[in-house]
Amino acid sequence: MNLPSAEHVIVLSPDGQRRLVEALRSPSEPSVALVRAARSHATLVKQELRNIEGPESGSTSE
Repeated sequence: MNLPSAEHVIVLSPDGQRRLVEALRSPSEPSVALVRAARSHATLVKQELRNIEGPESGSTSE
């Protein structure tokens, strides 16, 4: 059996395991900064896609 190398293994204490599972089951609400960053990222990605696709593939509502 091939085991992952040590740099890919995370060892958690029993308390760390419990806290990780709790966080995955009940994540906290995103902070204002995180929401702002996500919106900014989405805007940048849309702009980059428009730049890659060029004007001919965009909307015709000019």
